[in-house]
Amino acid sequence: MTRNGALLIFVGMIVAFTGRPVHAIDVDLYGEASVKAMSSYVWRGRAVNSRATIQPELTVIVYPVTLNVWGTWDIVGEEASSERTRVDTSIDYTYAVKQVEMKAGVVVHAYHDAPSGLASDTYEMYLDASMALDLYPQLYPSVIIYYDFGTIDGFYGAFSVMSPVPISESLDLLVRVTLGAGSSKFISAFYGSPPPDEGQVAIDVEKDALIHATLTASLPIKVWRTLRIIPQVDYVTIIDDTLRAAVEASGDKADSTVLSIAGSWEF
Repeated sequence: MTRNGALLIFVGMIVAFTGRPVHAIDVDLYGEASVKAMSSYVWRGRAVNSRATIQPELTVIVYPVTLNVWGTWDIVGEEASSERTRVDTSIDYTYAVKQVEMKAGVVVHAYHDAPSGLASDTYEMYLDASMALDLYPQLYPSVIIYYDFGTIDGFYGAFSVMSPVPISESLDLLVRVTLGAGSSKFISAFYGSPPPDEGQVAIDVEKDALIHATLTASLPIKVWRTLRIIPQVDYVTIIDDTLRAAVEASGDKADSTVLSIAGSWEF
């Protein structure tokens, strides 16, 4: 699929979501800025960097449009650091139907342009749907599907369920379980192992697969007005045997525990 064709499909999705003429509306503005420090950086199941990173993020919502800018940088520089340093910019449109909230958007992944960098800038479109359940009001399921129409021409999707666990009247522990899956092209690009040493056999990872499971627990703590501190722990495990073998063959871990703490300000 060409890039222009993918953009035309995205515009079509926006039109399908709205299904009615656009009229003047009152501005509903919301913003949030945050900075997160993490013990390591895991993205879509794989440990991209096993050392500490810092990740600032800015979100501005003029409902129903959301603009988000997120970045990740190594705290401790390493060889090939440019491949792990990037800025993502996304914009999406939200459309709610009863208890279901749907979003359609595009995101640009821009990597640090260093001569030694091997990663290329790329683009994705995505569809996101979340809902509230009448029978289980404490469970919040969601599903998101990405299509990379820049360099990979592949799909990645994730299904998650979040539930708040009350700690006190004003404090909830947020627990989330996520399953991630990808198409053969995405997996080959992101999980492909390096050329084997002499005498070793290359691991073929070009297949559609359920990739990883992630368990997340976070505790948003209100410090002052709209300022929050959010400690978090993530446990990520690659559940496909072939992908586990490929990751371990490249010297990375197939299971990761990530500790992080974030400061968040809403405005």
